[in-house]
Formats: sequence, C-alpha cells, structure tokens
Amino acid sequence: MEALNAFFTAEETSLWFPNHRPSTAEIELFVREKSKQFTVVVFSKSGCAFCERAIRLLQTLLPMLDIPYRMNIVEMNTVDAGYLQPVLKDLTDQSTVPNIYIDQQHIGGYDKLCAYIQEVIVKRL
Repeated sequence: MEALNAFFTAEETSLWFPNHRPSTAEIELFVREKSKQFTVVVFSKSGCAFCERAIRLLQTLLPMLDIPYRMNIVEMNTVDAGYLQPVLKDLTDQSTVPNIYIDQQHIGGYDKLCAYIQEVIVKRL
C-alpha cells in the first residue's frame, strides 16, 4: 500500500496566503480544500509531542488496517503568520494542535484520534 505524506511548505503557502493578511473566508477555503485533497490532514506544530505521536500513530495504524490514505501535514509554525489557528478554532472549537481531519470530518486532537481509531478497529471486528 502506498501512502503519500505531503508536507505543506512555506513556498506553497504563498499560493494560499499572499503577502497580505488573508480573509477568514480564504483560510476556511484553504482548510476545506486541504481536507478534500487529502484523506488525512494534520494541522501540527514542529516540536509538539502530541502532534508527533498523532502522525506516527496514523502512519503506523492506517496501513496495518489496510486503509488507503494520503496525509497532508500542515506545520503551522512554519507557514502560519498567526492567521490559521484562530480560524481553525472558530471552525472546530479547538485551539490546540494537533488538529486532525479524516475524510473531510474534523476528528479533534490526539485523544480524540485514539478514540476514533479504536472505533474503527471495533467496527472491523
């Protein structure tokens, strides 16, 4: 099974967030488009232990469960100039990272990801 782990780079950010402050609508569009393009989207911050655990868990368990996926990891501290996180909070009612979407559905953070994966495993039994 082939999985794509795509990191969102600062150069790609300029396509979405030009040199002006993006509007809330532009950021909401960015979040929606990323969740349409990728099965899994993780809004993360480098150095965040829970983010690293969530990414590792997804990279390990999804292939073990034979679930095809394409994952996009948005490292907010390298691409976000403070615009993305407040809009994510408005969209998801979650101000922490990781902030995870699977199949265009907001899952939540690390603890909710673990519960989601347990639910998937139980459904497969």
